[in-house]
Amino acid sequence: MTTVTKPSDNEPAAIRRQSGLHLFNQVKHKTNPPGNSFIEGFDSHILRALPQLEQTSPNSTWARGDIIEIQGPAASGKTHLLYFWAMTCVLPYTAALRNEDSERAFEVLLGGRNNSVVVCDCDARWSMIRLRTIISRYLHERLALAVTNSQSDGDDEMHDTAPATISDVIARVLKRVHVFRPTSTLSLAATLAALPNYHKTYMPDEAIGMLMIDSISTFHSLDRWTSEQLEKVPQTPAGLPPAPDQPAALQFPELRTNINPLRHVLTVVLELRRSLGMITFFTNWGIHTIDSTLPSSIPYYKQHLRAPYPSPFDAESPRGKYPLTHHITIPQQGPAPFDAGTSLEEAMDDQNRNESLGRMRLRAFVRTISRRSDDTSSIVESEFEFAIIDDGVLVS
Repeated sequence: MTTVTKPSDNEPAAIRRQSGLHLFNQVKHKTNPPGNSFIEGFDSHILRALPQLEQTSPNSTWARGDIIEIQGPAASGKTHLLYFWAMTCVLPYTAALRNEDSERAFEVLLGGRNNSVVVCDCDARWSMIRLRTIISRYLHERLALAVTNSQSDGDDEMHDTAPATISDVIARVLKRVHVFRPTSTLSLAATLAALPNYHKTYMPDEAIGMLMIDSISTFHSLDRWTSEQLEKVPQTPAGLPPAPDQPAALQFPELRTNINPLRHVLTVVLELRRSLGMITFFTNWGIHTIDSTLPSSIPYYKQHLRAPYPSPFDAESPRGKYPLTHHITIPQQGPAPFDAGTSLEEAMDDQNRNESLGRMRLRAFVRTISRRSDDTSSIVESEFEFAIIDDGVLVS
């Protein structure tokens, strides 16, 4: 932990003490930023909300240690955004690719970060098969583009690099995705606390680029129920012996019922972002919309997680020590449900509905707190679009 000692009269300045890992990460914060989000609308929003990035990191809209929350109802596309960003993290920047039935190799620009991703799959719904499908489509598109460009520009065949097939690349990059499945909030905290040792033992040659917790709300109901039950437990006043006639079964030790288990998760995440510098993603449920004067087309959701979980856009929530860089809201979208009495055959044969689903683009609303030099702040809002198709995620 970084501490600053107060200088004495004989000392010219304060002496800052910190671990070598923290110092190394501070250097990489400036020399090796994580890059862009690969979503043009999101990147434009970040530069508008945080204009200082153009001076500090001219080639990167994300900064090491950023925390991004994605909130929305079930089946709104939160996990598919994670699939997309996981793909951009594990893929290399370039690769020598060839078709399965050809030995001719092409230098293909992929734009990836060549880092690893740690996924805490709290919902037990993370699909490596789906991620593989999304990566496969992207690689086929990039290889086809490289082939087209080589035909128009002349022979661009590679001779010095051993080519790999798309299947080879997929198998290699999927090894950089490390999935854990905690079963409670405390299990999640313990998993994150063990991450540095896991990193050192099982992936010493890999850099963790992203940490994804999907979803941070999974154990909310269980934690809330446990807290309510603990509040009902009779307590023995501290310092006072129990009454002689009190049954032994009622002599409970004093319990700390005001501790939110999520605090442990946030504390570890805060330490990991300082020591490892990865980008952290939380997906969060969207349960109740906010009643406000905002247009109905922007249905932001109330924060149902208790403090100290960050809620910087809630006027009634105090500013805590757990930062949130960007907040993405994905509202419920899509066609209206089928009418009552619609049979399965009728639903499957509804071509107009199926075509509209294939063309549908999802809107995501982004909020970022922009802080000025005079210590004032404002909320910057923007939006971007993306689409989920059978074999991929399309972004704009």
